[in-house]
Amino acid sequence: MLIRRPGRHSSAVCLSRAWCVVDPAAPSDRRVTWGTWAYPAELLGAVDRVEELHAAQAADDAGRVVVPDEDRLILVCTHGRKDVCCALRGRPVALDLARRWPEQVWECTHTGGDRFAANVVLLPDGATYGGLDTPTAADVVQAHLDGRPDTAHLRGATGHPRAVQAALVAVHEQLGPFPWGSVAVEDATAVEPTGQEVAAHRVTLRLPDGRRAQVEVGEHRRPAARLTCRATAPKESQVPVAGPVRVLDGPDAS
Repeated sequence: MLIRRPGRHSSAVCLSRAWCVVDPAAPSDRRVTWGTWAYPAELLGAVDRVEELHAAQAADDAGRVVVPDEDRLILVCTHGRKDVCCALRGRPVALDLARRWPEQVWECTHTGGDRFAANVVLLPDGATYGGLDTPTAADVVQAHLDGRPDTAHLRGATGHPRAVQAALVAVHEQLGPFPWGSVAVEDATAVEPTGQEVAAHRVTLRLPDGRRAQVEVGEHRRPAARLTCRATAPKESQVPVAGPVRVLDGPDAS
C-alpha cells in the first residue's frame, strides 16, 4: 500500500521516502516500525525489519531488540484511479482528520469496498470504517480511540473473512461496544445455508469477560445496482448478514 500526507504536493520528486511495517498481531512495542529509503533496493530494509521482529518475538527477548510502537496510523483511501468516489469523498475526510491528528493521518491507495467511501483504516488496530464524511469522521475515530467502536460505520477488522467481520460488528453492536481488540475470534465453521442464503457460517467469539458468544452469519445476494462511481452498469453484490448474538456461558446464556 502507498501512503502520502493529505493535501496538495508541490513536487513529485523526493530524495528520501519512508516505509512502514505494521503487524497487528505483534506485541505492543513491536507493532509499528518506520524506516527511510531513497533507492528501491533500500526497501529491503523493511523485509529485514520484519524478519528481525519475528526473530525477537520467537526468542521472547524484548531486551535484545527494542522496536518502538509509534503513534497509530489513520489511513484514508483516496485512490481516485481505482474509483473516483474514493478521491471525491476520501480527500475531504483526510484533510479534516489531519487538522485533528496531523502526525497520524495519511492518504492511501485502495483498501477495498469502493462503495463504502470514504473508507478509513486504523492501524495497528486493523479496524475499518466506511460511509464517512467530514461531519462524522472525526467523531467516529475519536470514539474508536476512546474504546467505543461506532457500529453504524464499522465495517470489520483486517485479516478476517467477511463472515467473521460481520460477527465482530454484531457483537459490538448488540452487546457492546467493547474496547477494540477485547473480543477474540475462536472459530468460524461453514454451515448449511437456509432460505435465501448462498453461504452461511457459525462464528464463535470470546467476550472481554471470558464468556463465549456465537453468531450465525448468512451471505445474501443484493439486487443489481451501480455500486461505485466508476460503475457503467448495475452489478449484483453479496453481503454477509449477522443474526442475533447468542451468549453461550453464564447467566445470560441463550
